[in-house]
Amino acid sequence: MQELLLDTLGFLSDDSYEFSFRKAEAPVQPRELYFPELLDAFQENDEVALFSGGVDSFAGAVDDIITLGKSVTLVGHYSSTKVRNVQEELIRDLKSRGYERRVSYVPVWVSNEVAKPVEFTQRTRSFLFACLGLVVAQMSGKNRFSFYENGVVSINPPLAGDVVGGRATRTTHPRVLRGLEALFSTLLDSDRVSRAARTKPSRCSA
Repeated sequence: MQELLLDTLGFLSDDSYEFSFRKAEAPVQPRELYFPELLDAFQENDEVALFSGGVDSFAGAVDDIITLGKSVTLVGHYSSTKVRNVQEELIRDLKSRGYERRVSYVPVWVSNEVAKPVEFTQRTRSFLFACLGLVVAQMSGKNRFSFYENGVVSINPPLAGDVVGGRATRTTHPRVLRGLEALFSTLLDSDRVSRAARTKPSRCSA
């Protein structure tokens, strides 16, 4: 388990990691702490997908909901009200066009606002996002969730001379997706945690 975590995070960000685990004194936190507006109705949807509110995630949501006719639970992570406002506006637009019954939105607030940041990039944000997707998928009785991502970005080309490796973002690089799949499957003692990395958009599994 620890080797999977080290390898996946190391490739994702080009950093070296070391972990020391201990048993939590209060292992169960109330879900309202991170999911203050969670509704149980989303569990009937066909898919669970990560939703940042950017072009790629919105395109993927539109493809699933409108083109393929699926119902989707969109998991939106935000650390500021500005990001959440964008996500909510896009969800409202979808619902106002007659797709209210096909879309559920689960906003998750996670922030390090009480700590002074020492790292200003977001190279490992996708790991946090994937963990949130896994939690919501499991709460929905599903063993897979989707990343929506641009296929060119997924193969991690160097975008500029000083933007290479982890700096060019490996969010949905195949090696990262396979690492997440193996890690989540091991964590849940499952043969397969959904690999949802579609690179038209992109998808991950448990």
